[in-house]
Amino acid sequence: TYTRNHAQENRMVLDSKQQPEFEFTSDVDWDLIEGLLKTEFVDLNSITKDVRKIVDALYRAYGFTEQEIAQFLVIASDLTTKVIDEEFLLKLGQEAAQDKVTQLRSEEVVETPVSEPTEVHVAEGVSEEELAIEQLIQAAKAMAPIDFVSSIKAQKKGYVSKAERQLIFDLVSVSGLPNEVLNILFHYALVQLDNATLARNFIDAIANDWATKEIKTAQEAMEAVRNRDLQRVVKRKQQLHNAGKNNYRRPGGYQEQLPDWAKDSKAKEKQTPAPSESQSTQVSSNLAEQIAKLKTSNQREQQ
Repeated sequence: TYTRNHAQENRMVLDSKQQPEFEFTSDVDWDLIEGLLKTEFVDLNSITKDVRKIVDALYRAYGFTEQEIAQFLVIASDLTTKVIDEEFLLKLGQEAAQDKVTQLRSEEVVETPVSEPTEVHVAEGVSEEELAIEQLIQAAKAMAPIDFVSSIKAQKKGYVSKAERQLIFDLVSVSGLPNEVLNILFHYALVQLDNATLARNFIDAIANDWATKEIKTAQEAMEAVRNRDLQRVVKRKQQLHNAGKNNYRRPGGYQEQLPDWAKDSKAKEKQTPAPSESQSTQVSSNLAEQIAKLKTSNQREQQ
């Protein structure tokens, strides 16, 4: 038996309303939705600004069609009071998103397609890494965030949690960042950093930074990722440099004596080779394969 959590629904809607409004162009075909609603005798005056805002977020975050959105509105509409229950509308969208994620994941598990070589025209002088980045940008632009994250999670044998679905919706609702930028952020966290989940604090921190910097395209997001990685490398080197000066040398010429287990560990570290060029190429190759799978998943949905 389904039991509605009114308190949670109300909090989610209030959180969305209390955030500052960001200007973005809605891709929702409202003429189509209103035409569908008229056949169901839904009062179009019940589609308030707040309702439109929720619909825009559901549409962008979860990739619903106008027909699906219209169905949600019909179910959430009270024909007597001529009011659309915003909390229930949001709940319907969240539940449908969960069903969508489950279906996408089952398709990834059940289907074991034979990999066929894809004809890709590569300009002379273009590296595998550059090609992989271009494929990533194309996928980021083409896919709804929930589909993008679901495909990556399925390939990693994971799943999209309820908290992650809510995070995606919240970011679409209040960050002002386009889908393609959010997708690059999700890819950075799940693939490049190899995190198992999207941690809210981590993702929020980067999203806030990118919103402040007014990053609007996938290309700009990729550049921001490069800069962030460079800063991490520089910071790490500085920390190691400081540690070497502070921990192993003491005033008066005294050198700290390491225990045997630490000496063994230190010797092993010195013997560990740095990542080679071939390893970097392999990473780029794996990235290209992963993005190809993302694009394949998106094409299956559109068929």
